[in-house]
This record gives sequence, structure tokens and C-alpha cells, in this order.
Amino acid sequence: MMKHLGRVAALAGLIASLGLFWQDNPGAVLGALRAAGAGLVLAALAHVLPMLANACDWRSLIRGANRPHVPNMLHLVWVRESVNSMLPVARIGGEVVSFRMLRRWGVRSSTAVASIIVDMQLTVISQLLFTMVGIGFLFAHAHSDTLRLAGQLAWGVVVLTPLLVLFALVQHASPFERMTRALNHMTSGKLTALVGSRRRSIGQSS
Repeated sequence: MMKHLGRVAALAGLIASLGLFWQDNPGAVLGALRAAGAGLVLAALAHVLPMLANACDWRSLIRGANRPHVPNMLHLVWVRESVNSMLPVARIGGEVVSFRMLRRWGVRSSTAVASIIVDMQLTVISQLLFTMVGIGFLFAHAHSDTLRLAGQLAWGVVVLTPLLVLFALVQHASPFERMTRALNHMTSGKLTALVGSRRRSIGQSS
């Protein structure tokens, strides 16, 4: 039932995409594609290289016998970027789809979630570095009319950097693990026993 529901949803999404394309002056869109020419194809092919690097880095975060192969991880990165770029999912839907795909391949839930979070952090760091390089290039070669844009981008990096550092510190601080330890200490170890029995009951029922 869920498989047929997914196919119906995919067909509905395709029809909706075609409808939006038809309403947004398809002649102008096709004209822009023709003007881009072979450069558009080269840009798409060149994008495969950073995607492959992302797939290899992400794969290194996953341990165990069920670690996906590089082609599967490349497919995973491709799907995630496609979902985040084409659908209004606030850059979260791709990660949800990635989690479901990793679970389907046999990766444990905790490993899948941890690898996705670390990969997101590394992606933000790399984008921040690329942005800083681009801002430096603008300052070095920009004219007076583009210096204002470079300044705005620089302020954006200044605001984003503390948030990124805070995100990394929260991960290393392990607040949820500390809270669990504190609660387990307050309950004299009963919390661990309760969670363990709950896991065993879930495993027996499945």
C-alpha cells in the first residue's frame, strides 16, 4: 500500500512541476537553457566531483558491516541535494529521506542520525570557507558598486560563525547524555534498567 502511495505522490509531484513550468513562461526557460549551451552540462558534471567527495567523507563516518558502498552513498547525496533544492522543505526534507535510505540499507538509527548531523556540520563549515574565499576575491577585484555586496556577505559570515561554533560546542558537550546520566543517578540506576527492559521488549515484539 505504501509503495503505491509513494508512486501516486511522485506522479502528483511530477504533474505539479510540469504545471508550474508551464505557468512560468516555458519559452523563456528553454531560451535560457539554449543560451547556457554546453556550459550547463559541464557545470552539472563538475558538480559530481564535490558530491563524490561528500559521499566518501560521509561514508567514513559510518562503521560496521552494513556500511554502504561509495556508489550508494553518491546516490544518497544526489537524492538529498535534489530534495533540498527542488522541494520547499527548508533544507530538512533531504536529511529525512537520507535517514530512511540509510535505515533501509541496514544502518542503525543512532549511527544514521549521528552521521547526518556531523555531515551537516562539515557541509556548513566547507560552505563557510568557500564563502570567505569568495568574499576575499570580491574585495580584491570588485568595483565600488560591488563592495557594498561584499560587505553584506562579510557581515553574514560574522553572524554565522558564532552560531556554527555554538553548534559544535553543543555536540561536544553532549547535553542529552549528561541529562541521562543525571537522571539515572537520581533514580539510582532505575532509568538504565527501564530503558534496557524496554529495548528487550521491543526486540521480542519485532
